[in-house]
Amino acid sequence: MTGPINSGAGSPHPVLVQTFRRMRRDARTDDSPAPTAILAGINFVIDGGGSAITTGTKGGLVVPFPCIVRKVELQEMDGTAGTITVDIQAAPTGAAPTFTSICGSSKPAIATSGRYYMDTSWAPTNGLSGWTTRMAAGTALLYDVTAATTIQRITVALTVQRLDLTG
Repeated sequence: MTGPINSGAGSPHPVLVQTFRRMRRDARTDDSPAPTAILAGINFVIDGGGSAITTGTKGGLVVPFPCIVRKVELQEMDGTAGTITVDIQAAPTGAAPTFTSICGSSKPAIATSGRYYMDTSWAPTNGLSGWTTRMAAGTALLYDVTAATTIQRITVALTVQRLDLTG
């Protein structure tokens, strides 16, 4: 691309626009104008500080955009064999929020492999059945370890589809 970044009157250069459109076509195989699913990661590390992780609330974060959970992953990060179960809870932000589980009866857990992975396969009835997968912008997430042995550090990774952006 040569020349100025914008083509005058504040409009972006057409080549630049095309470049960004191609970069955002992660869910398309053609040049159709149909919207693309924009994925994002929401990651939370639970660290026992050199010791085994204990049960209890480990912290939280606020989701800054509306989204749908598409994948959930737990990955142990210290090479220690063990087990862990994490309940992910959500609430609207505000004074003294009341958190409820988004996991339903199937909380993510590492049993023996060092990894837990659940993918919805883009269908709401696969994988995360029973989960509350839709979150509004400003939803607070809380991470609560309900059972744990030996593992010292894990990452809880949610792959979400952003509802405020399309490609």
